Amino acid sequence: MGTQFRPPINRFTLEFPTGLIDEGEEPKVCGMRELKEETGYTAEDIKGGTENLDDVHINFISPWLAKESSAFYIAKVDGDAEVNQIPKQKLDESEVIYVHTVDLDENIHQNIRQLAELNNFAVEEKVWSFALGYTLH
Repeated sequence: MGTQFRPPINRFTLEFPTGLIDEGEEPKVCGMRELKEETGYTAEDIKGGTENLDDVHINFISPWLAKESSAFYIAKVDGDAEVNQIPKQKLDESEVIYVHTVDLDENIHQNIRQLAELNNFAVEEKVWSFALGYTLH
């Protein structure tokens, strides 16, 4: 995960890697690219967020307000892989993103809350939703 300063709320926000799909780019390729650019990590595998994890489901963020949509992926990153030993971000000139890792276990919700409270981060809604769903699995 990463934190970025978000001017509308005047705080750093803990969030998943995110970005815009380039012209002609597949959403899955965009997910892999954004993970690498924003965190420096390379995923072994990336799957869509539907029952058939090879598919992608487009989610509308605020359909009553705008046509903005997103696709959610689950990336498997092997932290022991050589390519991930010293991850190097490839940020755009205007981006400043700080990378944070959180243990993916039964305490994920508590781990995220602790990281956010310790650093006065806001937590993006998708991060809380993922943590809650993971806790309930």
